[in-house]
Amino acid sequence: MTRVFYRSDLRMMLRIEVGGFLTHCGWNSILESIWCGVPMICYPVKYDQPTNRKLVVDDWKVGINLCDGVSLNREEVAQKIKKLMSGETSDVIRNEMKNIRSVTHNALAKDGSSERNFDQFIKDLMEKM
Repeated sequence: MTRVFYRSDLRMMLRIEVGGFLTHCGWNSILESIWCGVPMICYPVKYDQPTNRKLVVDDWKVGINLCDGVSLNREEVAQKIKKLMSGETSDVIRNEMKNIRSVTHNALAKDGSSERNFDQFIKDLMEKM
């Protein structure tokens, strides 16, 4: 296990040996993880993070909860890491991550849905002025 005290999340996640990302479920961290195709272990703390965790774990299925209760011990952490890194759950999560990563990259590509929707927004705005 590599401990990194300060780094660019994107630069680190693009490395092939990164198999998972422990995240507090801040929106930027989620977007970076999806962009890089790295599954997440979610440990939300407050504000929008529990809602973001729901999207990652329950809706998109590209991550798992680290803690389902009030407390957490080292055996549970080890079990969650193992679950994310190998086995059937890992395979399902990694396949879903490939799909959502592809959708994200396509949306941001030239003439992708983000560009088309933004262009339509500007067009609509100009018509109302």
